[in-house]
Amino acid sequence: MVGEEGAPPKESGEDIWNHILSETQRKNKLVKETRTLLVVGSEGVGKGSLLAQLRREEGEARRGIGLNYSFLDVRAEDEADAEDIVSRINVWVMEGDVHFTDLLRFTINPDTITAAIAMIVLDLSRPWTMLEDLQKWFDVLNQHMESVLDKLAPGQRDELRKAVVSHLQHYKEPSAEKERKATISEDTVVLPLDDDVLTSNIGVPIIVVCAKSDCISVLEREHGYREKHLDCIQRHIRRLCLSYGATLVYTSVKDGKNIDTLHNYILHRLYNYGFTQKAQVLEKDSVLVPAGWDSGKKISVLLESGTGDDPFEKLIRKPVDKKRDEEPFLKIEAEDEQDFLARQKATLESGAPSREGEETLGRTPKPAIRTTYTAESPTSKLAEKKASLSDLRKAAASPAKPPTATGKDGAPSEDALVNFFHSLLNRDRSTPLRGKPGDKTYRKDAERELDRLRQQKEGTPSSSSSSTPPTTPTPSTTTTTATPTARKK
Repeated sequence: MVGEEGAPPKESGEDIWNHILSETQRKNKLVKETRTLLVVGSEGVGKGSLLAQLRREEGEARRGIGLNYSFLDVRAEDEADAEDIVSRINVWVMEGDVHFTDLLRFTINPDTITAAIAMIVLDLSRPWTMLEDLQKWFDVLNQHMESVLDKLAPGQRDELRKAVVSHLQHYKEPSAEKERKATISEDTVVLPLDDDVLTSNIGVPIIVVCAKSDCISVLEREHGYREKHLDCIQRHIRRLCLSYGATLVYTSVKDGKNIDTLHNYILHRLYNYGFTQKAQVLEKDSVLVPAGWDSGKKISVLLESGTGDDPFEKLIRKPVDKKRDEEPFLKIEAEDEQDFLARQKATLESGAPSREGEETLGRTPKPAIRTTYTAESPTSKLAEKKASLSDLRKAAASPAKPPTATGKDGAPSEDALVNFFHSLLNRDRSTPLRGKPGDKTYRKDAERELDRLRQQKEGTPSSSSSSTPPTTPTPSTTTTTATPTARKK
């Protein structure tokens, strides 16, 4: 007896358990038929957000270090069985640093290469980096896949490369697929690929995703991009994709453009699901170029925008920071050391003035700049003390000279004071002055010596009328004369 349609039989418990076990075994068997998707791209291109959209999730996929793992559930192609999960795609996302390339051996290896596909993600918000990044990641994939192919048998290696070539040769527009099935026979001749198509065959399909296509409007508004700039970007990217037999897709997570198209194309290449989306190159923010559709002639149509076949770097340049450009910048170029030395040598040999107009060779050089100190600085006080001590030592070392002029208000001049201290420093140590500094006797001797020097400097009437100038007493005479006077007292 059978209940409702599609429900398990209710006659016995054994039949119910058998039905559950059979369904579980069927699903487990289908889930084991997994595929591999490798995603690479530079830092900040939007790999996590794109993967979250492919998984029908909001936000961004979780990030790890080096190599991240996720998966995509694959449901049956038949709409009636859309709820049944028939397989799973293991998704490996490598961080945007080429130093992690050693981790690729865990993603695509000899065990998984027969059911694998690679995807490169670029950033359309920074178009000046796209071509360089694409070539860099193509080189990374090429190097890794060559190491994997070398580990395979020659026959298996050739089969993988032939499968990539066959897909490009047999590609037809989806709209003409039904007519092609009715007319194609086994005797259909397949034309060889052009010389610029699939020059590098790595053995697995490649999809190039230009993410953040919604930023094209920002480029037009803020950086002045026009149709010629967008055509230049598309032209160079398509040429590089053509050489690797890769598919090109423009996507936008923000606007949801081509997300479903990318998901369906991944299933088409991994599970041979039907793909009915046509190639599209007119809409600049939703470009789709399936592998096998493009050619060099179709790419040359983009040259009609009037830019010519200019290099990518000439037209697509990194914008200059306006704030930094407005700041004054003084550029100073230093003269080469050898040129400077050669010029100085010629000046010294010729004896002529130098280029800067300095004094000729042999003249007295300019005095050196002397450092001055502020009055509040303790260093200035120390410098003054050292200078005074140095002057006293110089005066003591030089012979005494008679005073030549009087100071202000008839006071002894500086020369008289110098001679006084000179006589004290050079006096006879065997006959010291009596008393100690501060005693009355010591003070009177000093005052008497100063008075004698003042009178000698001013001169007497008799000495001024005499024709013979007064003789200057020597330090030894002065000391001898002062000592008996102190003894009489």
